[in-house]
Formats: sequence, structure tokens, C-alpha cells
Amino acid sequence: GMAPNRSNWENFKYVMLVNAFYGPNFNNLIIPAAILQPPLYSTELPLYMNFGGIATIIGHEITHGFDDLGRHYNSIGKLEDWWGDDGKLAYQKRMQCVIDQANNYTVKDLKN
Repeated sequence: GMAPNRSNWENFKYVMLVNAFYGPNFNNLIIPAAILQPPLYSTELPLYMNFGGIATIIGHEITHGFDDLGRHYNSIGKLEDWWGDDGKLAYQKRMQCVIDQANNYTVKDLKN
């Protein structure tokens, strides 16, 4: 595929959203300034809590670079099948483990 247009500011319009994103087309993280509010950040909180809150968000977004969508993009944001067969098989095996575990959860006191 074609490389993304990194000079298009339309891609960076999320500054007021309290959210975070991984952009596979750019292989980047977008963490809008609006996320810097309680409970993730506050001048009233100790630094370790502020760092921990933001680090959790950053870590979560990084995993999207290797999930079932992000893994299809290379380091410069082009669609590319860059995983070898062994890597794909190992990924599918680990994903099935997570799926199986989630399927075994039950929530009490809920009707079908």
C-alpha cells in the first residue's frame, strides 16, 4: 500500500477527546491532552500515580500495534504481511488461549 500522508493535520484532530488511540497507518500513538485529568492525572496525586495511570494507557495502546489489526501494518504504516508463519501460529495460539479464558467467565445474578 501507499505510505500515509503525515502532513495532513486532519489526522490529529482529537485534542479534546478523553481517549487514546493507536494509528496503524502512522504506527503512532495519539494521546490527547484532554486525557490528563482525574483519575489518570492530577496535581493532587503523587507522581507515581500519575505515571502509572498514563503508563497503563500507553501500554494498552502499544498492544494495538500487534493485535489482529495492527499486526498487518509495517513500521512505516504500510499494509504488509511482515510476520513469518511461526509468528502467526504462535499469535493465533496465544489469542485462542485468551478467547478460551474469556469464554469461561461467568457473571452471577445476570439472566441470559
